[in-house]
Amino acid sequence: MISEKKRFQVANVCYANVAGQLAMFCNPKNRGPNFTWDWFVEHCEQEADLWMMVANVRGHKESINQTAKNFAREIAQHLTVALRHDELVGLFAYREGQGFLDCNV
Repeated sequence: MISEKKRFQVANVCYANVAGQLAMFCNPKNRGPNFTWDWFVEHCEQEADLWMMVANVRGHKESINQTAKNFAREIAQHLTVALRHDELVGLFAYREGQGFLDCNV
């Protein structure tokens, strides 16, 4: 069990990284032919322990990594559901050349 303060730290690292990954993968040029938003959720969960290491989150490694994986999955699922319902498209659209790219899920 980790402290509430540590859980907030883990959650913040996960939110930052999942949001960054989402913004990157919203650009179709950053996705391969086998990309799916379900893969994205799995990818975020798998990368969560790496994010904890890079952010130098200290404490009981197994508890922190499991908490991070849970947070990453939950955050990624929530954002991809919102994306599929066009709730985030306006936030992640950006200008490239003369037009806008969107997340086309």
